[in-house]
Amino acid sequence: MDLTGPERIGTAEYLRDIEARLEAVQHDHEAVGPRSGEQIGVSLPAETFPGGKALLLKSAAKLSQSHMAARIGWQVAPGGGLHAILLAEIAVDCQPPPKVGKDRRQLIPGRKNGIAFIRGRRKHRPDWPTVLFLHGSGLAGAFWRRQTDDLADRMNTVAIDLPGHGQSDAAALDSVPAYAAAVLAFVHACGFSRPIPCGLSLGGAIALQMLLDAPQALAGGILIGTGARLRVRPKIFDLIADDYPGFAASTGDMAASPRTPAEALTGVEELTAACPPEVTMSDYRACDRFDVMARLPEIRLPVLVICGADDLLTPVKYSRHLTAHIAGARQTIIPRAGHLAPVEQPAAVNEAIRRFITRTIGR
Repeated sequence: MDLTGPERIGTAEYLRDIEARLEAVQHDHEAVGPRSGEQIGVSLPAETFPGGKALLLKSAAKLSQSHMAARIGWQVAPGGGLHAILLAEIAVDCQPPPKVGKDRRQLIPGRKNGIAFIRGRRKHRPDWPTVLFLHGSGLAGAFWRRQTDDLADRMNTVAIDLPGHGQSDAAALDSVPAYAAAVLAFVHACGFSRPIPCGLSLGGAIALQMLLDAPQALAGGILIGTGARLRVRPKIFDLIADDYPGFAASTGDMAASPRTPAEALTGVEELTAACPPEVTMSDYRACDRFDVMARLPEIRLPVLVICGADDLLTPVKYSRHLTAHIAGARQTIIPRAGHLAPVEQPAAVNEAIRRFITRTIGR
């Protein structure tokens, strides 16, 4: 099906045509099942961007939730007039998933206390350290796939969907202390013995709160791209309220290093697009109210602080402050990474976590 260009029918109607086409394809998949290797090609002139990109991200997220592998590939090509043409494609791969090799595990889903999670090992080993991964605002546990998978040869790895996010049943919460209490209840319900929370941004704030509220229940903490106080730019609140699809589509541009390839960030944008706008707004408000600056000296457990060298949202000075005010804390700066270091430079982040666990736990 060819679509008439926006120069003939107007940008808004053009985007409605795209949305109708994507909805029809999704309906076909639900009604008659997937057709192997199907592809949907859509041309998006510059005036339809980021609205058109946001539609594609939303559709890809819906297809992924239906247990189909949905990917978006972008290519910039010469265009007519004064704009370039962005060529977007959703490729729905309906072939059986590849077998998991010895260096790649099938992540195991689970649910406890209404909280959904993925883990790297089918069987929990109580004699191994447990690292509990906590995602950032408007995201889900799938953000941590590379860590949950790659680190499972030496530790139990568990990445949760915070309440109100991803596949979790529980309602979203409105403060960092409330999220910390929910995560600690999850830890207790699972019977984990002194896990190490590892959090990004909002997740890092939750990890900090857990270290302060229940140090006896933990073995240490890993804080990535976060701070003891998190003030959110007013522009972010405005974008979420006024144009959430545009906000979701620009998440990578706002948060990542300019040296990070766009394809490394597609999954982050899809997760954000799939998160309800009111949940994302509540997350950022929780961050904006968070402040434990005066309490950092109370933390006596081993702590690793990680920050991307190009992080502009929680810059390196935030990490230096944490390291300076938490007794014995260690800092690792990740080159060529911004606020999303675990997906921008997963190998470097994973190696830093391995070293910390070896030094702290002895594995």
